[in-house]
Amino acid sequence: VKVARVHSALGACLGRMPASAPAGLKLVLAALEVQEAGLQEGHLKRQGRVDQSTGEKPSRGSIPDHSRSDVGDEDASGPEDCESDCSFSSQTSLDEDLELELELELELRREDARGGVETGKAGSNERKRNCEIWDSERDWERCRNSGKGSDKKSSGQWWEFGRKEETLSFALTLARAAELYILVDQAKDASALHEKALDLRREVLGPRHPLVADSLFALGSTLQTLRQLPQSKDCHHSAFMIRRAVCGERSAPAAESLYSLACILTSLGEHRMAQANFQTALELQAEINGPDSLEVSTSLEGLAWLQTSTNHYPEAILLYRRCILILKMIRARQQSPARVRQLEVRLANNCSNFAALLKELGES
Repeated sequence: VKVARVHSALGACLGRMPASAPAGLKLVLAALEVQEAGLQEGHLKRQGRVDQSTGEKPSRGSIPDHSRSDVGDEDASGPEDCESDCSFSSQTSLDEDLELELELELELRREDARGGVETGKAGSNERKRNCEIWDSERDWERCRNSGKGSDKKSSGQWWEFGRKEETLSFALTLARAAELYILVDQAKDASALHEKALDLRREVLGPRHPLVADSLFALGSTLQTLRQLPQSKDCHHSAFMIRRAVCGERSAPAAESLYSLACILTSLGEHRMAQANFQTALELQAEINGPDSLEVSTSLEGLAWLQTSTNHYPEAILLYRRCILILKMIRARQQSPARVRQLEVRLANNCSNFAALLKELGES
């Protein structure tokens, strides 16, 4: 399971490069199988310890189904029923287990921060979201401070935390596999995995955690790709409500959800609400990342699309011009060839849309 968790993080790193996305997907899917088997084995071991105290034999039929949201129902007996010889009693083992995975996660975050260089405001561009790995590290520290399993109660706490930590790691691998499925144009498979990850995170973390919002956001984006727009709208709205309550009404995650919700509303023809969301997202992105950031250009692009759809062509022209100007400035500052190529693709798409709009109006 330790190796599988590292492979999961490595597969996500490979997914950063489109050419290696299929290889990354294979690595993550293999990690999924190992982690799911590990969860089932851990449940059997735990059930065996409980049954020893009652004289009953564990049954394989009691293995939880991780595709459902009632995963945690098998723990009705309570963690205090576990004996003291749990498998999470070694601080050294913990450090070795998480060290490489934490390193890979940190590299992913550094990559996100480096992407902020193109906005001219790298520090504020990094999204400050909770991650299972970092939550687990803090929880492990609290667990260490509360005792090392010297009695049944602390042993039960270790067992219960270990189960939750492994479940969250499995949910993270599910989310990574789903994102890689998107990259290889298998959105239907991605949707199923995002739903499983969402159920697991809700079961462990509760319904109003930032990671639950992240799963809702990812599921909504996948459903949008599948053109299931009403369901996508519901997911994005739920994600926004959680992010607004937990992260703050004027936070980057809330702005991201507003923009995605506005795109769905535009496709559904709810133009008035879409425009309000686009405008709010644009104001927040300018406030958080700066007026010439990549996020602002994205909001401008969406708002220009809406204005074109509603035949407000003069407003759309101004928005496209500003968007193209920002993208050119960001491209001029960018050093990474891969980032330059990505920016050039976006720039070409916006120039093409702008040219089509001018042609429709009879301008050159």
